Amino acid sequence: MREVASILNVKVYTTAGESPFQNGLCERVHAITDTMLMKLEADYRQTKALRGKIRASEQIFDHGDSVFYKREGKDRWLGPGKVVFQDGKVIFVRHGGVFVRVSPNRLTKTKDINFREQNDNIETPDTNETGNHETRYTNKNTEVSRVEKKDCFSELSTSKERIPQMENIQAKIIPNLKENDKIQYKLPNSNTWTKATVLSKAGKTTGKNKHWYNVQDDIDEDKKSVDLDKVEWEKVTGDSDENEIGVNMTNSSFLNDEEIAKQTELSKLHNFDTYEECDDIGQNALSTRWVITTKDNQTKARLVVRGFEEEFTMQRDSPTVGKGMIKLFLSITASMNWIVKTTDIKSAFLQGKILDRDVFLKPPPESNSKKGKIWRLKHCLYGLKDGARQFYLSVREELLSLGCKQCSLDPAVFVKHTDQRLSGIICCHVDDFLHSGDEKFEEVMRKLRTRFVAGKIEEKNFSYVGFQIHQNKNGIILDHSTYMEKIDNTTIEPSRAAMKQDVLNTSEQTLYRKLIGQINWAVQVSRPDMAFEMIDMSTKLKEGTVAHLIRAIKASNRLKEIKSIISFPKMNKDIKEWKIIVLTDASLGNISNGTGSTESHVIWLVDNESNSCPITWQANKIKRVVRSTIAAEALSLQDGLESSFYHRRIIEDILGLKHQTIPIEAYIDNKSVVEAVYSTKLVDDKRLRIDIAAIAESLASKEVNNIKWCPGDKQLANCMTKFGASSYELFASYSNGEKC
Repeated sequence: MREVASILNVKVYTTAGESPFQNGLCERVHAITDTMLMKLEADYRQTKALRGKIRASEQIFDHGDSVFYKREGKDRWLGPGKVVFQDGKVIFVRHGGVFVRVSPNRLTKTKDINFREQNDNIETPDTNETGNHETRYTNKNTEVSRVEKKDCFSELSTSKERIPQMENIQAKIIPNLKENDKIQYKLPNSNTWTKATVLSKAGKTTGKNKHWYNVQDDIDEDKKSVDLDKVEWEKVTGDSDENEIGVNMTNSSFLNDEEIAKQTELSKLHNFDTYEECDDIGQNALSTRWVITTKDNQTKARLVVRGFEEEFTMQRDSPTVGKGMIKLFLSITASMNWIVKTTDIKSAFLQGKILDRDVFLKPPPESNSKKGKIWRLKHCLYGLKDGARQFYLSVREELLSLGCKQCSLDPAVFVKHTDQRLSGIICCHVDDFLHSGDEKFEEVMRKLRTRFVAGKIEEKNFSYVGFQIHQNKNGIILDHSTYMEKIDNTTIEPSRAAMKQDVLNTSEQTLYRKLIGQINWAVQVSRPDMAFEMIDMSTKLKEGTVAHLIRAIKASNRLKEIKSIISFPKMNKDIKEWKIIVLTDASLGNISNGTGSTESHVIWLVDNESNSCPITWQANKIKRVVRSTIAAEALSLQDGLESSFYHRRIIEDILGLKHQTIPIEAYIDNKSVVEAVYSTKLVDDKRLRIDIAAIAESLASKEVNNIKWCPGDKQLANCMTKFGASSYELFASYSNGEKC
């Protein structure tokens, strides 16, 4: 009823049902409306007109629908735009950078359009002197006038509004280009491609000049403005001509961001020769799915194989560089006065080794593969179980062919020696390379980037696997503050916080584990001062209470209070002046209700000029129950020495030195352990005698040069085994590069 009244511009009144005074008025309104409806039904012409003008309010518009729309009081169709959401009788449409509120009767879906006229700009029909309708269609270069002779009094149902035909319109994609992007373009009537660098946009995103960009030609360095809507152009990536990947946007039809990203990814698969089409004769073909991500306002698509469907057993491990190795790398790089750099490999898995087995895929619909065809992979694709390993093996094979040597203790590290001297180091973390070296090593990296298409190549200031690395004239700084800033400030309801002794429920246990994981990652990288608190809280994972959760929340929030940085100063280039210092500490019965003990050690690489680079630190619960302080301290010293032996071996392997070239000194704040190691007097604990004998043997064989006692207030590892111990000296040592 209200719908019909709205069409006929009839105002609807409602009356109170319990008022006898109003009942007559209501009946008269009903009678008038009934009479009007009967007359309308009898008038065929008006019935046809109503059918032609019926409102579209019953049509449902979903988020993402592509539509044409009319503005209020205008006859011109605009669009296409995208539906954002529908709020009752109002639909919000995004057209470029503009949001428009539109009534449903002024909307039509593009997929429902089947009109004949192609046009970029339709003006309002005017009536000429002869009474005929004349519609002018204005194109960019020409203006075509067409006269349609129609009877002004013909039935409304025979007159159809003209809307741009979807199939014929060259709907231009607004190029999503940023400063320093590389493109190449070809001017009209020219067969020469001109390479250029994007400087900035030359017009507003939503204006008539939205396709204009300011560019600088790479050859003659001329600065000019180019309308990418009128020239053939490509966006190119990579640092070599033969490895460029471009996606031609000139002849693209109307695509949204996700569809453009999918076509870009399919183009990469083709350019890297990732697959070949073959006949489907019943092979076991794996299915795929698209993974869509948005980063820095750019939509990226990745075709991922459902690798779990493959019934094949293969080796799938792929080494990645560890946190301790990164610290060693930065220490050596700073000392050699090399520039630290990072290289990101684009579409890494697509550039891996050729598969030695047959893997068949069902092609995605977006590939437009012919019916009866499937894909046979030549290289690994994302999602396969051994994708990362295949890429690592290809990198390893290439680096070895270029004369590099793989580190025997860390397979993710490769070094290059020239004339028996270290020339460069490269650390691999899947497709992210961290490297430094001299000019001869840079030639190796240039050849490596010829084999693998590289993306970003940055130096001195960049982000690497979650760390911010900065290099200046004094050395290198590893900044972990970005990770700390991303940690959410967790809160708990006051009413729940009051129930301190209550056992954690399932969701609270999940939150507790998450907080412990965040603190543990921070401890391993840049916050050793919170090591003991992390160990103590981790012993409550199975029987945690609300009080433990509150403690974890407070500890997590404290991570942001101090800037988390580690300094790696330039050390003496004379390696003979280097030595390794290890400090160890332990506490008896201070966790697990007195049944557990903790141990810790900190290791530095120092020189004779008061410079020190932190290599690693560790704090753990002692693996066995100990009955005395001397036993706890001895086990901590033994673990610290083993860690220092391992890191010394890596340093000597990288530098090409003989074993045990770099001396090791150990410091402990327990005199009884020092006396037991140097003396022939046996300790009472017979099991401890074995550990003391192992330490004494290392001392006798010169694996460790000295084991010395230091007072407790000078023991930097003290704060890692005791709650409330001062950590200022430890902070000053690894944050400022001060000598420990």
